[in-house]
Amino acid sequence: MNFRLLANYAIERRAFDKAVDFLKRGKKITDNPLFFSYDLANLYSITMQYKDAAEEYLFIVTKTPDQFQAVQQRILSYINKVDALKTTITVFEKNRDNDNINLSYILASLYLMDKSYDKAYDVYVEIDSKLKTGGVELLNFAQNLFNEHQFQLASGVYNDIISKYPSSPVVPGAKLGYAKSLEALLDIENEESNSWQPFRFDITGDPKKINKVVEAFNEIVKIFPHSEPANEALLRIGSLQSTRLNDIAGAKKILNSLISDSPNSHFSIKAYEELGDIYMREGNLQKSREMFEK
Repeated sequence: MNFRLLANYAIERRAFDKAVDFLKRGKKITDNPLFFSYDLANLYSITMQYKDAAEEYLFIVTKTPDQFQAVQQRILSYINKVDALKTTITVFEKNRDNDNINLSYILASLYLMDKSYDKAYDVYVEIDSKLKTGGVELLNFAQNLFNEHQFQLASGVYNDIISKYPSSPVVPGAKLGYAKSLEALLDIENEESNSWQPFRFDITGDPKKINKVVEAFNEIVKIFPHSEPANEALLRIGSLQSTRLNDIAGAKKILNSLISDSPNSHFSIKAYEELGDIYMREGNLQKSREMFEK
């Protein structure tokens, strides 16, 4: 406690080197070195000594693996600083213990931040295999890719899950993610080809590609009927028929069936909104108003 008190006085006077010295001496003699490792790591990150900070955090997770989430949050607080990410990745790569899953989690998250998606994928495959989660970890990775707008990569990972773990309970989510990734790729393609238009109602595109997405959503409906993934798939099919295929009658049928079959689903509310937009486009404002009121 005395060493820590002296270190705090040194920090207040911005004598950071002296503070580090006190903390190191305290860490050497204490029965609880982790107590000092957090302080040292924080001080190193403040003074841009990212290699030393990463080594302290590595020490913490090595000694107490259950602390990895706290460590991850600490690393995230400074990782966007110049050179911090690359330096931290190097430290965790060199000292990675394959038996410590939590070190792998941190390294995978660092790869994601560095946009080293192939390396992150390899780590998640290892984690999934060791924990025998049946694709759960890969599904989380795919969803992270989707959130990062890496739709092509995400679709590939979703496909891997479907082929590797066909009987896993995560397959419905993987199939839905795959279909949504294809839909997102269509949106990107459409934006690139029609970005010159200031305003438009109809979204154009290759009907074959659009129908491929519809088929992917339809597969979910057939395999997992009356589930929430199926309800979301129906909503997206209705939207695609309305906005991309100009099949207004088909869109209404799909959306109304979703509402009648699953009235308590969150996606039924979205179906009312979609129908409200359709009726508004048709000029039927009374019917549109009814949908939005519902």
